[in-house]
Amino acid sequence: MKTYKHLFAQVYAFDNLWSAFHQARKGKRSKGSVAAFEYRLERNLFELETALREGSYRPGGYHHFYIYEPKRRKISAAPFRDRVVHHALCNVIEPIFEQRFSANSFACRIAAKAPTARSIRPRAMRGATATYSRATSSSFFRAWITRCCEACWRAASPTNRCWR
Repeated sequence: MKTYKHLFAQVYAFDNLWSAFHQARKGKRSKGSVAAFEYRLERNLFELETALREGSYRPGGYHHFYIYEPKRRKISAAPFRDRVVHHALCNVIEPIFEQRFSANSFACRIAAKAPTARSIRPRAMRGATATYSRATSSSFFRAWITRCCEACWRAASPTNRCWR
């Protein structure tokens, strides 16, 4: 397996944070938290860059609410500032993981298109036994992002300290 080094510096690079902000605000420009962040955009991005570089960044608390379509579900939404960090992290690690995904995997992938998935599925399923698993948890993604960030901070920290 190939080892990648110095990825964390790419996560907190200002250009990456700028791009991550624009990705995080898509479809959310009418939200107050987005407007507040954008009002002092450069200052907020520089503060994020510094906090990430120094290892003092702490994720904020999640906002919990329920939706009722098609059934009652609890949604846990990260603060906008954390969403910017999530996008910055994904901008760096997604291309690495994208290379390793199966050609028959289409969920949550940028390059994979629905028409291709529809054409490949019958061929892939012919003569095969499929097992489907559905695992949804309100804390799954939060825990995954936290583990990724902890690993990055451990590797990047000059004193090799970890936040909790």
